[in-house]
Amino acid sequence: MHSSPDISASTSASPTETISGASDDSYRIDEHQTIQFRKAERKSSNVFQEKLARVKFLEEENAKLEMHMLH
Repeated sequence: MHSSPDISASTSASPTETISGASDDSYRIDEHQTIQFRKAERKSSNVFQEKLARVKFLEEENAKLEMHMLH
């Protein structure tokens, strides 16, 4: 008599898999990447805002100097 192969081991979820089937490690990596992306995005936004403030300050200083030179 021919016995069928035991497929229960290959079809059941391993202890490290989540409901969606993704492994916990994969989930942690995705979560870490998301956190790092958001951190980089905030930093980029902060740098951009600082540069805008610096440009505005320099434009005001330039205008003051031009007015001073004209008078």
